Amino acid sequence: MRKKKEWRVLPSYEGKVSLEQQGTGVVLSNALSQEQLAELAKLPLAAGFLERITVTPTNDVKDEN
Repeated sequence: MRKKKEWRVLPSYEGKVSLEQQGTGVVLSNALSQEQLAELAKLPLAAGFLERITVTPTNDVKDEN
């Protein structure tokens, strides 16, 4: 399986840090999409709360019953 890189909020900051910029705000959470986390990682202020991890995708099949 091919591993991929993803962003995640450091566990000690999950849901505890709010960033505000030009009237908009966001609470850092791993519930945010990878696209949102990647954009936040570009901001110097947010970069210290995020880390890049390597994950192995799984082929989990949800039970349809």
